[in-house]
Amino acid sequence: MNFCKLLFAAFLAYLPLSQAALDANIKYSSNYLMPAYVHFKENGSQYSVRAQINVPLYNIKFLATGTQANEQFHMLDYRDARNDKVYAQAKIKNEQIEYGKVKSGLKT
Repeated sequence: MNFCKLLFAAFLAYLPLSQAALDANIKYSSNYLMPAYVHFKENGSQYSVRAQINVPLYNIKFLATGTQANEQFHMLDYRDARNDKVYAQAKIKNEQIEYGKVKSGLKT
């Protein structure tokens, strides 16, 4: 009987009771001397991905945010910024998607 209790306790120790948060940074460098950075962060219910590419005289940033459920990511917002000005974006709410270049207006 004690062996069964010990085995059951060991089994419970390996069960993931809560998902650990993840906060990771990646730096990519190429032969073209244009470094790119990616930052991924999630806490089990929400996530964000930020990417930055440093092109000479041009700074490009991408940001995607959303929720996480059943081991799937559901994007809610996406932004493409160039030289710190939003160039394009997408907004997802329920089953409606608005997207497009900011200066042209968003489409559904």
